[in-house]
Amino acid sequence: MDGNVGLAISSAMSLTGWFQYAMRQSAEVENLMTSVERTLEYTKLEPEAPLESKPGWLTQLPYKISMKNV
Repeated sequence: MDGNVGLAISSAMSLTGWFQYAMRQSAEVENLMTSVERTLEYTKLEPEAPLESKPGWLTQLPYKISMKNV
């Protein structure tokens, strides 16, 4: 009788460990699937327009930058 109680307790603890492992793995799979879904969504985005720089924009300012005693 006492052996059966010990066996039941150890089996329950083992089953709990397996259940915890399965839950952890399912959460990891869900995270990876979300990551793949986001990556696929990012590949469908339209590219931005090219950056246009205006040459000489600094000379068009109403003030000048000067450094003294540097």
